[in-house]
Amino acid sequence: MSNFLFNTIPIIVITGVNCIVYLLTWKRIRDHTREVKQALGIENSRMRTSTRAVRNMSMFVAAFFAQWSGVAVHAVWGLVTLHIHKVLYFLIVFFANIGGLLNLIVFLIIRKSHPAKKSP
Repeated sequence: MSNFLFNTIPIIVITGVNCIVYLLTWKRIRDHTREVKQALGIENSRMRTSTRAVRNMSMFVAAFFAQWSGVAVHAVWGLVTLHIHKVLYFLIVFFANIGGLLNLIVFLIIRKSHPAKKSP
């Protein structure tokens, strides 16, 4: 019962809230980009900035979901049966620890697409 209360419910709620918030943010950026495109034309730098912001946010969200996917699968699996296979525990450890590496990869991709400006 404690596993259900402290693992399953929070993981499902957090994942659901993250999905909803991300979708609302993506919709707002998409709507704003369309408005700017209609008002100022296709050659606007704001559109490129909004598109870049959405791409960067998508990469961080994908890294977050990859990191917590093992725990989420464990939580849902725990709802179905009490027997948890050892491979699932390996996946939990693997995906939980790979989160830092995924964030580094996303950071490096963003950094590469935005070269640092040299000071005079």
